[in-house]
Amino acid sequence: MRAAACLIILLVAVPAAAGSNDPKAIDTQCAAAAKHKDGTRIYGDVSGAVRPGPSDHDGNWRLFKDADELKAYEAKQGAPNTEATIWSAPDGTTIVLMHFTSKASEWGEDVDYCFRPDGTLARAISAMVNFEEELYGHRNLYYAPDGAVVSKKERASENGSRRKGPDMMEGFPATIIYPRTQTLPFGGSAGSAALPKTPPK
Repeated sequence: MRAAACLIILLVAVPAAAGSNDPKAIDTQCAAAAKHKDGTRIYGDVSGAVRPGPSDHDGNWRLFKDADELKAYEAKQGAPNTEATIWSAPDGTTIVLMHFTSKASEWGEDVDYCFRPDGTLARAISAMVNFEEELYGHRNLYYAPDGAVVSKKERASENGSRRKGPDMMEGFPATIIYPRTQTLPFGGSAGSAALPKTPPK
């Protein structure tokens, strides 16, 4: 009887683990986490650097107490080239919203990163704009826990009329991917689901 019970548990657990790679299941998990914004933290890299990559901790990240403090800083000092808003849901899923731009502000990218409770990246949804060429792009990337891409969708538009094809996406750089929460540029040596409450020095 005990052996039969163990078999039933195993059979139930396997589909649940496999579902974590399914884009629809990932969307459901990330959508639920997006509603839990308690403990939200806002960071800005005031070093002037552009597009920090994974585990790039050379920036000068400042922790702002709220969005109003960030706006006040932007009014006096100018907007940081990279900004991040982070929170974690009760189940450990972590949402990171990052805004990237150039020093001349000729392009911009907003990326919604969703990390699993174990710290691995599950999804990255990017909205991009190239002001010089009047191009708008969208890129949806889904990842397995081992980092493999399980789904990728791209589309672009010019002057408001949508077109499809890789030629339209050539006006945009590759989306920066942070494989784990520990590789976030302001994350330092934080745990899998935890991020620092004060910026690294």
